[in-house]
Amino acid sequence: MGADPAQEAKLDAAFHLAIAEAAHNVLLLHTIRGIFHLLEQSIVDNLAHLFAKPDSRTQLMKQHRALLDAILEGRAEDARTRAREHLVYVEEGLLEMARAETRAQRALRRAQGTSNPA
Repeated sequence: MGADPAQEAKLDAAFHLAIAEAAHNVLLLHTIRGIFHLLEQSIVDNLAHLFAKPDSRTQLMKQHRALLDAILEGRAEDARTRAREHLVYVEEGLLEMARAETRAQRALRRAQGTSNPA
C-alpha cells in the first residue's frame, strides 16, 4: 500500500478498534466506538504530518506489527509495552512537528519585521 494518509488512517483506526474489541473491556470499547469518527479524523491529520518525517511510515508499520504479534501470541505485558512505545513515538513526532511550525512562524515574523520596519 502507498503512503496515502486518508486510506491508511481508516485502516489504522480500524486496527485500534479491533484492539479495543479484543481487549474485552466494555468501557474501552464503548469509548472507542463513541469517538471513532474523531479518532479516524485525528489519525488522518496525524499521519499527514508524520509521513513528512523520513521512515516514519515504516516505523509506524513496525510498531503496529509488533503490537499485533504480541496480542496474537498472548503476551499481554509485551503488548502493553508495544502500545506505550507506539503512543510515545506518535506523540513525540507530533510535538516535533509543532515545534518546527512554531520556529517557522517565528522566523517568518522576524523576516516580516526586518523587511517592513514600523
